[in-house]
Amino acid sequence: MGRTSQKARPILLKLQDVALRDNIWHTKTKCKGSGITISEFLTKARHSVFMSARERFGVSQCWTREGTVYVLDFKGIRHRVTSSEDLDKIELQPSERDVAPPVAMAAGKVVVPRAKRAASRR
Repeated sequence: MGRTSQKARPILLKLQDVALRDNIWHTKTKCKGSGITISEFLTKARHSVFMSARERFGVSQCWTREGTVYVLDFKGIRHRVTSSEDLDKIELQPSERDVAPPVAMAAGKVVVPRAKRAASRR
């Protein structure tokens, strides 16, 4: 049907039953690793904001729910985002170059502490 790619074509579902839609949406995590992806359709403006948020904050810190974009900042605070101006208001994690590390003297040697690695969440 016009596509020569080996990938399967996307399937678009329009559901009238809100309970069924929510049930499918909340159980989509069971599809992990199966090659099946369930994603929400967003308007062009919201999709643009969502993609900008993913670039700025990372894929694991951004999600959508019922057409609304949410971002989790580095402090763990959830923000509802509707525009790029809202993204600009969310505080980014201070980078190491913005903050001068404390320097200590130990036996005549300059000691600069290393930044700690962020613990991965599993």
